[in-house]
Amino acid sequence: MNLRAALARVTSSGRYIAEIDGLRFVAIAAVVIFHLAWMVLPPDVDRRAVLANDPVGWVLLQGFIGVQLFFVISGFVLALPFAEARLRGAVPVGLRAYYLRRLTRLEPPYVLSLLLLFALRVAQDPSAAAALLPHLAASLAYVHTAVYDAPSTVNSVAWSLEVEVQFYLLMPLFAALFSVRAPRLRRALLVALIVAACAAQAAAGEVSYRLSHSLLFQIQYFLAGFLLADWYLLAPRAAARSWRWDLITAAAFVAIVPLMQAGALGHVLLPFAMCLAYVGAFRGRAANRLLTRPWLTAVGGMCYTIYLYHLNILGNALKLTNPLTAGAPLWLQVPAQALLTLPALLLLSTLLFVAVEKPCMRRDWPTALLAWLRRRRGAALRFPLSHGGEPREGAR
Repeated sequence: MNLRAALARVTSSGRYIAEIDGLRFVAIAAVVIFHLAWMVLPPDVDRRAVLANDPVGWVLLQGFIGVQLFFVISGFVLALPFAEARLRGAVPVGLRAYYLRRLTRLEPPYVLSLLLLFALRVAQDPSAAAALLPHLAASLAYVHTAVYDAPSTVNSVAWSLEVEVQFYLLMPLFAALFSVRAPRLRRALLVALIVAACAAQAAAGEVSYRLSHSLLFQIQYFLAGFLLADWYLLAPRAAARSWRWDLITAAAFVAIVPLMQAGALGHVLLPFAMCLAYVGAFRGRAANRLLTRPWLTAVGGMCYTIYLYHLNILGNALKLTNPLTAGAPLWLQVPAQALLTLPALLLLSTLLFVAVEKPCMRRDWPTALLAWLRRRRGAALRFPLSHGGEPREGAR
């Protein structure tokens, strides 16, 4: 098996959208570089202030928006089958199959990552086990943010996965929007819901970590994914890609950063800018060519695994490499550390992806696993071994 085949994403529907994996690459790259810039700084300084007061650091600090870029993609991917069923007459989505697929696709990699990270923490400091166990249990149940009003001490990025699960559970209710047959009215409703959500969040002012890191304060990005799915299904398939869309895409991506700083109005416009930038991934000539490159989509396809493990892998790698660039300016330190640490991140993530995540992408993996276990059990019963490793006389 060649490397490309080994890393290829397996989709539930059998339909592969390369542009989406290209956009996943953009999102995971933003998150990883943001966290790398954060972690190269000493823990005893105000890292946010240091980054905010450095021109390069300020740009890198905006990389946390990669999480919201993921939310838009999740909204698109989950909306697509529901929208196809209601707008194109495709096979309706069965709720049992929908929830079971979410469980079998996402749970094993997530649970295993938490158990591995917990074990690593305890191996480094056995006395931490008792304090970490309640946080592990809350993270496994996707309620750490709600219970502790703080990031998970086992894996701090788990908050976004808790938000994703909240959306997965409510997705069939949101999918009712696609029952509105008139495209203009349906899209107007989506726009109104996004604006209303942003307005309510702005009116709430400063809120707790528990609320700000919940679906209530992130829903607009998933709904932007709904808009993207609506456009994707109904846009003319024969429409040619154009350089004009490349300009629109570039402008939309560039606009994301100032919109993040533009107060309430920027907060409202941000999901629409993301949606517009994503449309350009399909319609722009250069953008589409870039975002569908095999190496880039391969990394984007592994984004879930990279996201689950990148903090731990980078943190341990930086213990070895950070002294090499200590004292260097940030504009030099971050690229140097990227060259030193990202290969290890990609290598380990690739191995974990192939071993854990990719098998879970196959819809029938639980059935196949049970069949394999039955075959093994049947073989053991047919050919029982003695303690010496040879078949017993009665089994010959």
